[in-house]
Amino acid sequence: MRTLKTQTGYALIIVLLTITIISIFTPLLINKLLNSTTQFQRTEEVIQLNKLTSMGEIYIEKAINKAGDQSKEEVLNWLKQIDPSKPYPTNQEISDKYYEFFISNLDNFIQNGLLISEVNLNGDKFIIEINNVYLNNSSTIDVGYTITPSLNNMNYEKYSKKGIKSLYLNISK
Repeated sequence: MRTLKTQTGYALIIVLLTITIISIFTPLLINKLLNSTTQFQRTEEVIQLNKLTSMGEIYIEKAINKAGDQSKEEVLNWLKQIDPSKPYPTNQEISDKYYEFFISNLDNFIQNGLLISEVNLNGDKFIIEINNVYLNNSSTIDVGYTITPSLNNMNYEKYSKKGIKSLYLNISK
């Protein structure tokens, strides 16, 4: 009879030990799971920011090229309207006119001094800031820009990218 009483206490100790071990390891497992989820979200965020920056580069390239094409058409029209009895403009004058038209056409893409493009409706976008536009050697226009991605209406300066796009002036008579 004595052996039965001692064995019932033993089973209780085993149950308590099992509960204690489970309660020790459960927070560790939950912590590991939450850390891996947080790491996944951060990685996904970095991927999205890099994609937004790449889309910004494509957008600015297209905007500059389109402004350049429009400027070329305007310069060619301006050259056609010049009175033949007057001297033909010099290359520098043509370049200056092209630059003037280019700045005007690039302004069509700019809002409040920034090129801004909304990517989708949940607040993800990229912001393109035109740092400078200058005529280089009367044959090239250089446009300096900075692209800053934004997720959930938060700008991420850390992932900003600066660049220069050169546009070769090719005006044929």
